[in-house]
Amino acid sequence: GGISQTMNTTLRRRTLYRSIIFLTFIICFLSTPCSAESQDSAKPYLVAVVDFENETGSPANVPLVKAMTDSVITGFVKSGAIRVVERSRIAKILEEQKFVLSGLIDTAQLANVGKLLAAEHIVVGSLSRMDTSWTASMRLLEVKTGRILLAEMFQVEDQAHILPKTRDTAETFIKKISVGKKENYLITFI
Repeated sequence: GGISQTMNTTLRRRTLYRSIIFLTFIICFLSTPCSAESQDSAKPYLVAVVDFENETGSPANVPLVKAMTDSVITGFVKSGAIRVVERSRIAKILEEQKFVLSGLIDTAQLANVGKLLAAEHIVVGSLSRMDTSWTASMRLLEVKTGRILLAEMFQVEDQAHILPKTRDTAETFIKKISVGKKENYLITFI
């Protein structure tokens, strides 16, 4: 009886060890992202930031509107999660397609521009002035679907608050763009 009990204990231990090794292998394997999909999810999104429109009625505000666009671009690049299409490429596509910035209100046209640029998202914005207040708006468009994912607007009394508010809005957009970046895992049973 003692030999058979020792053999049963040895067999149970071997089975237990094999099960532990197998489960460890499965857990390690499940927590390893698929190579092709993880590379895609680690790749930064490509976003086109179209020059913001100056709707203030004054050419003197063109530098401020340009600074707003630059502020968004800088925030995106610094995030590391977003690559930005070069302005010259955007201008070239707009020129080739005979698009005028003021005519880019239609999301279908924006989506077409995004597809031509191979961008996943497009950001557009504008600055206007009514009496003593400044109003800025920004929109984030998903190129694939052509729908507006996010629209933000802010109003300030002091011109000095425009750029900080623009940076804050860019941060909101960065978070929205980055939300969908999740790794996919491969599950295999042996």
